[in-house]
Amino acid sequence: MSAYTAFDGTFTPVAGGRYTASKDLTWDVGRLGSGVTVTVPALYEHDVSVPGWLTCGFSRTDPRFQRAARLHDWLLDAGWSAWTSAAIFYDALKADGVPRLKRWAMALAVLGYIAQRGSTGRVAWI
Repeated sequence: MSAYTAFDGTFTPVAGGRYTASKDLTWDVGRLGSGVTVTVPALYEHDVSVPGWLTCGFSRTDPRFQRAARLHDWLLDAGWSAWTSAAIFYDALKADGVPRLKRWAMALAVLGYIAQRGSTGRVAWI
């Protein structure tokens, strides 16, 4: 078990549909013990955007989705590429036991949103 899957913090809604966490969230990029660790600070604000066509079966409050979305948003804000952030998002969902079809749908939705709007909310391309 990794620090990521053992995360026992809680998520608190804040203004604008965003959330903060009660604890830092840690992820080892690539594999456990890779030496490349990302830590998302507890007070960092993230969102859990779910496109309308994916809302069936995807709860914004599911801790698995919260953790992956938090990690993904942090990576984008830290300057990681959309592709890398989406791949790590996918891996995080996998680590939490999210079924393959849901992981693919969510990762493709994340890439589609970024392709359409960019990480800054402006229309952009990956």
